[in-house]
Amino acid sequence: MPHAVGTIARRRVSGAVATPALVQAKNAVDVTATSITATFDSTPTQNNLLVSVLGASGGIGTITQPTGWTMVTGTPLDSAGNSPNSGGRPVACAWKIAGAGESSAVTWSGNSNAMSCSAIEVSGLVTSSPVDQVTAAAFSNSVVSSLNLGTTGTTTVANEVAIAFCVDAARTGQSLTNGFTLVDADGSRAIMGYKILSATGTVQTTAAWTSGTSTCAGGIVTFKGL
Repeated sequence: MPHAVGTIARRRVSGAVATPALVQAKNAVDVTATSITATFDSTPTQNNLLVSVLGASGGIGTITQPTGWTMVTGTPLDSAGNSPNSGGRPVACAWKIAGAGESSAVTWSGNSNAMSCSAIEVSGLVTSSPVDQVTAAAFSNSVVSSLNLGTTGTTTVANEVAIAFCVDAARTGQSLTNGFTLVDADGSRAIMGYKILSATGTVQTTAAWTSGTSTCAGGIVTFKGL
């Protein structure tokens, strides 16, 4: 599965429903420190949705999402199935509606362990209570080369964006099934992908990697369109 490159613009047609679209994506890979920052190339546009995923090696301890962001229910989740994280390989997902003069820096914090993060900006979504469906309960404390991230409930509106997130041990040859596009750097501990939805229904994807096996955890969250 190819990784997304560049910017996709959204055009609004008079009288038409806006289609969600990726605006920009950024990532930071394998930072060993107490914080990690992914910095967008451009200042996010007010009222667009921002979503970020953190993945780390085990034993990171308490994870704190970027200031002003909301953690997705069920995360942090780790490879031992603990929520919040209590010692396994953790993954977390958080979101925010961009404000006026929104910072382009997306900063997570934790203990000093190897961390990766990915962040995206999406246009064409609601600005109030955007989260629709969440499945954040997939994990394996055994080393594997793929993980079914689960199946969401039925989405409530046709135009949504689904975000898949997964942590692994910095494996390469990453992929997501069922039409998801990867936005993380291959080899990142924070696997992240998106899919633009055009009809209501359930959403499922499997994360996989080819360079070895890993304990892992992850899930899917969908956000409502206009």
